Amino acid sequence: KIKKAKADSKLKEEIGFEARLPQGISMTNVSGIGIPTEETGNVLQFLEFCSAFGKVLDLKEGQADSVVAELFSSGRSIKRKQYSCVIQMMIQLLNLISDDRDEMSLSLSSTDTTWFSYVGEFLSQSGVLSDCFPPETFKSGVSEYEKMDGSKRLKLLIFLCDESLSTWAMRNFMEEQYTETETKKKEAKQKAAAAKEKEKQLRQKMQSDLAKTHMAKNGAPLSVEEHHAMLSRIKAEAKEAHGEMLEAMGMTSTRQRCDAVRTDPILVNDDGRVLWKLNCFEEEEKFLLQELGRFDVLPPLEKWLEFKPEQKQEIEKYLSAKRMKLMRAQKNANVEYN
Repeated sequence: KIKKAKADSKLKEEIGFEARLPQGISMTNVSGIGIPTEETGNVLQFLEFCSAFGKVLDLKEGQADSVVAELFSSGRSIKRKQYSCVIQMMIQLLNLISDDRDEMSLSLSSTDTTWFSYVGEFLSQSGVLSDCFPPETFKSGVSEYEKMDGSKRLKLLIFLCDESLSTWAMRNFMEEQYTETETKKKEAKQKAAAAKEKEKQLRQKMQSDLAKTHMAKNGAPLSVEEHHAMLSRIKAEAKEAHGEMLEAMGMTSTRQRCDAVRTDPILVNDDGRVLWKLNCFEEEEKFLLQELGRFDVLPPLEKWLEFKPEQKQEIEKYLSAKRMKLMRAQKNANVEYN
């Protein structure tokens, strides 16, 4: 027991000597859309949801960005309700949820003003957000919605997104995506094993070919031209086989995940900082740092930071060093424990 405690202490000490992440900058816009700092996390959650489940909802390209733009642009109040992409998406989600509940299939349209009361009904059934949206909010009709700011509208939208995850359509999609991901993992492992075996067989074949050539010449040494020709052929075949093996090994080492099931952070630090790489940024691979702040402060002061493209290599080096030190520390801890 004492040895185990020492091992754990040493593990934490080892991990403490990590390189630092580069300095990030406060995230004030997403996909070119200016957003309030305090709403960054909610906006990213919504965009990640759309990225994962857009196929189920039949979302059009750019629809999620249009929703965010409408929520936080100054001109949203003059947009007519039937053309509001926020309301249209809420209705999409309401129809999906209601179709899953036999007792209330709605089939709402963008010209139907009763959608807002159904949002209130779903909220009442769930028992969440009652402090933000008391029941009387939904008794005044859609006019109450028109008084809300972008942050409140986004809360309603995210609530419907969360509710939709329990529907059969969403669960079935998640199961399909999970099965597909697992199949790809299995295929990648099989391909890697086959490529490794091919390289091994090629090495054996090259040794055999070399021996046969010497036998054909009755043990006489090869001429310079023959030696170079054979060496070139062997190198070309070896390079091709080794390349196939590296490619296959890369497929297995690349983290394949089912994003429809959940999005996992890349790294969680003890100091309340979480590193993410989200899928909603299709135009480029982007690292984001979530700073959760002190856990004894309520409400928590969450901040989101982004990095410049030229900092990507520095972040990857940091992650690599983190993994290597963790592995080394765990190995040392196991040795000391045993």
